[in-house]
Amino acid sequence: MNLTLVSVKAFESKTDTKIMTTKARSTDAFALSFNASRLMPAFTTIYALNHPVLGKFDLFMTLRKCDDGALFYDAVVNHAL
Repeated sequence: MNLTLVSVKAFESKTDTKIMTTKARSTDAFALSFNASRLMPAFTTIYALNHPVLGKFDLFMTLRKCDDGALFYDAVVNHAL
């Protein structure tokens, strides 16, 4: 099984300060998309990862099938700073 990282998309926090009662917590959020050579076993687990730069964070991946048969797994990371 091979997963190839094909895209990384950063997200910027958008909060409406008019309705906030406390300061929003700062996060580093991004989405990762991986092309898969074949289906991975079905899973519903959130994986706890430890990265030397990002520190500890949780990762959940979901399957995305394209009309042409291509398989992708997408993950969104929302890392509190």
